[in-house]
Amino acid sequence: MRRELGDQQGVSLVLSNLGLVAQLLAHHATAHALYEEALAIQRTLGDRATIAILTHNVGTVLCELSDYSSAQAMLKEALALWDELGSRAGVVASLEAFAGLARLQAQPARAARLWGLAARLREEIGSAQSPRTQADIDVSVAAARTAMGNDDAFESAWAEGRAVALDQVMRELLES
Repeated sequence: MRRELGDQQGVSLVLSNLGLVAQLLAHHATAHALYEEALAIQRTLGDRATIAILTHNVGTVLCELSDYSSAQAMLKEALALWDELGSRAGVVASLEAFAGLARLQAQPARAARLWGLAARLREEIGSAQSPRTQADIDVSVAAARTAMGNDDAFESAWAEGRAVALDQVMRELLES
């Protein structure tokens, strides 16, 4: 119906929602296609906040598809947009996504550092994670902790992340 009405914003919203459902059902290729179509529409409309959401979503689903290089590019775009828009919650979500990507790329110390920073920022802005997303993060954190093989090393990396300046990490992520 949205297509028939020529409501591009509405079409994009519906595609994005369908992408989210597909991603939650682990239909990652379908989610990717839906998010990309929604993103293409938003790029023509120029809605930067929605572009940030969709580039983030594309980045996370590309992680599930093991396309880490493309995932990193999309997550960088989302992070830069969130920063430009002044969305601390968006920046935090991007940090968590980058942490998940680092874990998938066998960089558990980097992942712990990013999660530590994200945890500190969530506390500062008073923004709790959704239960579903927090459960996914908890699984990833446990996997990273196991991969490090040393709880003290993991806790040290986490503490380092909690103490590091956000602008330093932003530069590292956007320039890598």
